[in-house]
Amino acid sequence: MCKMYQKIIPEEKNPAKRRFALFVFNCFLLSFSKNLRTRRVCGFTLIELLVVVLIVGILAAVALPQYQYIVNKSRFQQAVVFVDSLAKAQQVYRMANGSYATDITALDIALPADFNSSGGTSAQNKNMNCDVFSGRISCVFSRGEMSNIAYIYWLNTGKRACVSYLRSNEKSHAFCKRFTGKQTYETFGAWSIYYIDN
Repeated sequence: MCKMYQKIIPEEKNPAKRRFALFVFNCFLLSFSKNLRTRRVCGFTLIELLVVVLIVGILAAVALPQYQYIVNKSRFQQAVVFVDSLAKAQQVYRMANGSYATDITALDIALPADFNSSGGTSAQNKNMNCDVFSGRISCVFSRGEMSNIAYIYWLNTGKRACVSYLRSNEKSHAFCKRFTGKQTYETFGAWSIYYIDN
């Protein structure tokens, strides 16, 4: 018997066990050597690679707009939450003082960690600028695809809207239509107003 077998397979007193161990070892070596041979000749044809690239391209074309909408929606939702909390603080301020606050620092509200305000009517972060006026609160987006989109809350009526600037591209209109689920809008000056509540 070969020395390699003697090192790998220990001596067995039972001849049946010894033969079985040799059989298993030979099968393993045979399958391993066949795998090595087939690996050398395996490969991809140019057609297969082109089909894979085409499928990946189609998936990217379908998934990328959906991904961008989800990212923009989360940014817009952040504005909704912030403005709604400002509106509640404005209502409390009005009950105590008889009018709405014109200074954001006068409101009993803690600004989110990424917002900063130096006093006055506005607070901003890297994506949007939010202003407190006597009759409304608005957050206007200032970066990327979300620029020319605003979220406005009218304090007297309680109406909320996604607003798209008319001179902007169709992406802002498409975002407001999709977010609100409305196809119709009102115009006010240079803005297209898509109401959220009614």
